[in-house]
Amino acid sequence: MKLAYDLEVNALVVELAEGAVEHTVEVGLGTLADLDAGGHVLSIEVLNPGRRWPLERVLERFALGPSDRAMLTGIWASRLTLDLCELAPLPAG
Repeated sequence: MKLAYDLEVNALVVELAEGAVEHTVEVGLGTLADLDAGGHVLSIEVLNPGRRWPLERVLERFALGPSDRAMLTGIWASRLTLDLCELAPLPAG
């Protein structure tokens, strides 16, 4: 699992697996899941991750392994996403 945060668009991406994205589904407002041809989750993108995003919908809708479920639950329950949102770009110069 890899985490990436895009400060410019205020988005958290949780990469669960590598592969070719076949399609993207909206799980909830501002929460997207990238799926492969077999319907397996490759990544989850959360726009404005400082809010409570619909993790329960993700866990109910997709078959995820125990370690991925535990990691996503930990991210969701912690202040990690809130701390990421508090980052500000460095001043130019």
